[in-house]
This record gives sequence, structure tokens and C-alpha cells, in this order.
Amino acid sequence: MPIIVPLWFYEFGSVMYFIAAFTGMLLTYFSFKLYNYTRKKSHLFLTLSFIFITIGFVILTASNTYSHEHFEQCNPDCTITNQQIFNTIVLGNYGYYVTSLIGYALFLFSYSMQDKKSRKKLFLQAAPPLVLSLFLRNQPLFVLYPFESIFFQPFQLISAILLLLIVIRTYGNYKKSNTKLAALVPAGFGAILVYHVLMFSLPFSPLFFAFAHVSLLIGFGALLVMLIKVERK
Repeated sequence: MPIIVPLWFYEFGSVMYFIAAFTGMLLTYFSFKLYNYTRKKSHLFLTLSFIFITIGFVILTASNTYSHEHFEQCNPDCTITNQQIFNTIVLGNYGYYVTSLIGYALFLFSYSMQDKKSRKKLFLQAAPPLVLSLFLRNQPLFVLYPFESIFFQPFQLISAILLLLIVIRTYGNYKKSNTKLAALVPAGFGAILVYHVLMFSLPFSPLFFAFAHVSLLIGFGALLVMLIKVERK
């Protein structure tokens, strides 16, 4: 059962996902402290968003580590012949897809939960990527990663568009306040957006995988700095 991914993808990815998961735990902690102080529903949704995103990276870290431990040979492509092990690894990746999308959707929804008109606008904005992902699901994959998953490309596409909507909304808040602290929010989510765009573009260069994960950690770092500074005020 060939896995068309170089071994270093899993070694490098496992380390980066572990760092992302740890940073996500810190983001969850500080966002929960913020919610305890303000008791705003938007901050509750922010906390829930980081919880789901963190769970996704914990699952992905475990899945990558598990797959690395069960590769039977890698020269240069890695293979697994045990169907049960293969299914477990794929299920881990799907768990990451689901929890991450829930996290992004919760964050986006927090900006529209009190305004019926905004909720309707949000639905109209989110509907196109969902429809496009259904179409893309039945098309030939641009890249066989991970494990020839038919959901990899749609997941990256939906995530990128949800994050684009988040960046647009958070940038609007930044323009209203015009502070360096507020700028960290669209900058952070913008870097995470770049991560998904580069992952979607892996066929162009394997180096995109490394650049994507560096961008991911930059995004998480910017959000963490923002929450720490808010908590200290």
C-alpha cells in the first residue's frame, strides 16, 4: 500500500504539529482567561475555536507519529501493508480535518452570532467553498497526500476560504482600532491561511511543505503574543 510522501514529511511534520499543538494549548488557556474576565460570548467562541483547532493538531501529531512507527520500508517512498494500521492512520487525518474546520467555523461564527443579517451574509460567503469542495472531491487529486485521501484537497480549499473570511473580518476590526495589537489577529490568521494555500499547492514543490509549516507556527505565534498582551492589560 504505497504512501506517496517522502519520509522527511512525517519526521518534520510530526515535530511541527507537536509545536502547533502545544502552542494551541497556550492559546486555549489565554483565551479562556480572557473569557473569564469579559464573559463575552465572542470570547467563549474564541476559546472553543482554539480547543477544536488544538485537538486537530494533537490528533495529527499522534497520527503522524503512529504512521512513522509503522512504516515497513521507505526507499524512498514509504509503504504500509497492514490494512488495519492504514485505516487507523487515515482516520486520524480525517479527525484533524473535521476538528480544524469546526474550529475555523466557530471563530468565524463568533463575529456574526448576534446579528441575523450578518449570519445570513456569512452563510452566503461560506456556501461557495462547500459546493466547490463537493465538486473537487470527485476530481483527480492534484497530489497524493496523505494516503491518497480524497478529502485532502477539499479540506485545504475550505480551510483557506474560511480563513480568508476570518482575515477580512479581523482586518476590519484592526482598521477601526488601528493598533499594533489588533493587527496581530489578521496577521496571525493570514499566516495560517498561507499554510493551507501552500499545502494545497504541494505538487509545485515539496519545499512548500516546509514553508507551509513555518507559516503555520508564525500564525500561531502572532495570535499567542496578542492574547498574552491582552491578558496583561
